[in-house]
Amino acid sequence: MQITSRKLKDARQTGRLMHRMVELYYFDMAPYASMSYPEFYDFMKNIPFNPDPENIELLKRPYYTVKRIGPGGDCDDKSIAVASWAKIAGIPYRFVGVGNKISKNEKILLSHVYPELYIGGKWIPFDTTYSFNILGQTLPNYDRRELL
Repeated sequence: MQITSRKLKDARQTGRLMHRMVELYYFDMAPYASMSYPEFYDFMKNIPFNPDPENIELLKRPYYTVKRIGPGGDCDDKSIAVASWAKIAGIPYRFVGVGNKISKNEKILLSHVYPELYIGGKWIPFDTTYSFNILGQTLPNYDRRELL
């Protein structure tokens, strides 16, 4: 488990740390490597969403996310676990940051992240944040979408 020691500047910095967590801990997902991607999707989306403590950005090692150990278990934690599984399975992945405009003149901040997996010649949204999510679909249309 890693808790950032300083306030993160932006979503890109969080994205870089997420990629680093995958590189360091992808082997945590070896016990799940034999699952098909639909089976793995269902497994991950059934892990309850658990937001980070207030004012702390927490990035969890995949083992802690799937075993539900410690605080946190939000979109970035689940995305790290999914990307780690994809790396073990030899499936290319990327992180997508998204956000919506709250008021007409407000800057659009990235407020959610999910992975996309390259399966069958196309990038498929693999957002397991909530139990009601559907494989291949994202939440509502976003005003901003950026690869992290």
